[in-house]
Amino acid sequence: MSDSIPFPEPPPSFEEDPEAVDPTEGLVQATQATLGNLLDALAEKNESIATQQAGDILKTARTPPHAMDAERAVLGGLLLDPRAFDEVMDEGLAGEDFYRQSHGVIYACMGKLHNHGEPIDTLTVTDALMKSGEIEQAGGAAAIAQLASLLPTTAHVRAHAKLVREKALLRRMIEAATGIVTNAYRNDKKVAEVVDEAERAILAISERSTRKGFIPIDELVKRVTAKLEQMYEQKSAVTGIPTGFVDLDKYTSGFQPGDLVIVAARPSMGKTAFTLNITTHVAMREQRGVAFFSCEMGSEQLVMRMVGAEARIDLGNLKRGFIKQSEFSELVRASGELGDAPMYIDETPSLSIGEMRNKCRRLKQRYDIDLIIVDYLQLMHGPPGMDNKATEVGEISRGLKAIARELKVPVIALSQLNRQVEQRADRRPMLSDLRESGAIEQDADVIAFLYREEYYLQEKTPEDKLGTAELIVAKHRNGPTGVVNLRFFNNITRFENLDRSQGDYAP
Repeated sequence: MSDSIPFPEPPPSFEEDPEAVDPTEGLVQATQATLGNLLDALAEKNESIATQQAGDILKTARTPPHAMDAERAVLGGLLLDPRAFDEVMDEGLAGEDFYRQSHGVIYACMGKLHNHGEPIDTLTVTDALMKSGEIEQAGGAAAIAQLASLLPTTAHVRAHAKLVREKALLRRMIEAATGIVTNAYRNDKKVAEVVDEAERAILAISERSTRKGFIPIDELVKRVTAKLEQMYEQKSAVTGIPTGFVDLDKYTSGFQPGDLVIVAARPSMGKTAFTLNITTHVAMREQRGVAFFSCEMGSEQLVMRMVGAEARIDLGNLKRGFIKQSEFSELVRASGELGDAPMYIDETPSLSIGEMRNKCRRLKQRYDIDLIIVDYLQLMHGPPGMDNKATEVGEISRGLKAIARELKVPVIALSQLNRQVEQRADRRPMLSDLRESGAIEQDADVIAFLYREEYYLQEKTPEDKLGTAELIVAKHRNGPTGVVNLRFFNNITRFENLDRSQGDYAP
């Protein structure tokens, strides 16, 4: 067999004609035949099973989804009534959404004229394309004139635009799937990298397909009124997810759906213990689903901490198995209640934002979770190719906020603080102490810092500060800021309300 493989003659040139057969059909068939022959030759020469399989896929290839009549109807409708352009743009239609390249060129030209407030008709569009040197790419002046004569009415232009965009989304799905298959066959990439790229490709299509336009004010008023009526009937100051910490819930009215909450502190302040206390309260007392992503500690360690805090058993003794007879019944009770709680723990290290989004979507669909907790933000990783850690953390922060909004649940993310806080006389954290603070501070709805003076003063700690902690609410997008005083039991890693009359953190 000869090494050279003949390519078919290119299809003849054509003019834009609404009655003519789509010339891309012949081009697709010719390309399929050529690539099929090429891969057959490679398979025979290299005896490659993978190449033979790829050839089988190409032989069964079909013309990509498109709606040529709808494309012509959109362009013809806009030439007849340029006022319909705003409706078409509301559908999110772009030049690259058109299957025929000439149609995309014409639509992009119309968009420029519309943005500049210039009239749109056959003459202005033709003139603009001639000035930009794109008239040949658009099929010539005759093609534009034909489009204007196709449509007697513009009544359904928006519906036609929606159809064109839907077909474009289907083509992008095919393109993404093809790219995923190609990546999967490569040997120079790690599996995790291939999976991450696949998730991003599909997510990009999903986000493009869920664009929302303006919402009429009367509809929004109805939603808000219904929510206010529900709050009035409940007679409760907590409208979101209650944490069990009474003073904190007074500040926030509970963590609200769609909010990104950042809890930050220096090491050994109790960040993980604090969020575990919230987790057990929400899952055990409120019976609401919680997803806990632990990038630092193993799931068994987390469960041991939660059991110890609930049973009020010294964590050091619990790890060594030194359990008193009087403590055993509490251990059994706490373990049983914790086992029945709607709580889901993921201990994947170095989790990507794409992986997390997919896992949260599945959990929301299957178990209807109400709260997501991440321990901690800087241990996640963003998309490949980030210039520095600050840029990467910014992508992660925006991703967490997007998850909160999409799933309509609060997301609590733990964060580290810079070492510079240790250099000050007053070591209470400030917003500027957040590591890679710019993006986090911008995206977060609530930022709270944990601070324990006892950690720094040790034996010099004043008696009234022993076993206490401060939760400093430094940012609250929709409410007040201030300081919440808490009681902290270091040996059982448990935070509680400071005021005993309010009960424990989990009454």
